[in-house]
Amino acid sequence: MITDYYKANMIGFTVVELMVVVSLLTLFSALAAPFGIEFYREQALEEETQTLANNLKITQSRAMAGKDNIAWGIEFLQGEYVIFRGSTCEEGETYRTVQLRGGIETEGASCILFEKGTGDPGASAEITVKYGEDRSRIINVTEGGVIETTQ
Repeated sequence: MITDYYKANMIGFTVVELMVVVSLLTLFSALAAPFGIEFYREQALEEETQTLANNLKITQSRAMAGKDNIAWGIEFLQGEYVIFRGSTCEEGETYRTVQLRGGIETEGASCILFEKGTGDPGASAEITVKYGEDRSRIINVTEGGVIETTQ
């Protein structure tokens, strides 16, 4: 009879049991956090690279189609790139400015100009998209105008 009374009142968790569970959750979260951060950085780099490659292709298409009857290009600046229309990088009229995510930078070509009607860049170019020192993707633009990404 007494044991039945204690069994009926022993419902729930003790403070020690709750502390153990919270400690285990904290430990697992701390171990998983670096993997989550790494995944985010890789995804951010991949998305920015694909967006830039697509913008290069769209800009090239505008030049090939003779949109606005002028050449089109992209100029790379610190933390952003400018899509423009015009016969030179220095005198081009800004069509759109694209901001890069924080921590992502571009290196390599400072400007790529696609000729009106053909979409040819005139010379090959390489753009390196970087996130920190150890993560990068490369976008190649060949003399024939082929745009491709590599790791």
